Amino acid sequence: MELHVRACSARNLLDKQTFGKQDPYCKLALRSKSFKTRVHDNGHKTPVWNEVFVFSVVDPQLDQLVVEVKDKNFTSSTLIGECRLPVS
Repeated sequence: MELHVRACSARNLLDKQTFGKQDPYCKLALRSKSFKTRVHDNGHKTPVWNEVFVFSVVDPQLDQLVVEVKDKNFTSSTLIGECRLPVS
């Protein structure tokens, strides 16, 4: 079974950036497969991605989609927020 996920946008993100505006991106993971959206430069608290990803679901009763929103920095990324969603 396939799971199609659209990473649309975010609203009212926590501001984790000390100076300037944050550059958010979204990371989606299901089991060992993960995808990242493009970085929305200066997206700050309201980034827009509008990207679709396709995952293979092995066990709908146990699988969880992990969604993380991160701020891309020069040397690393800072976690802004995350959630886990059941596939079933």
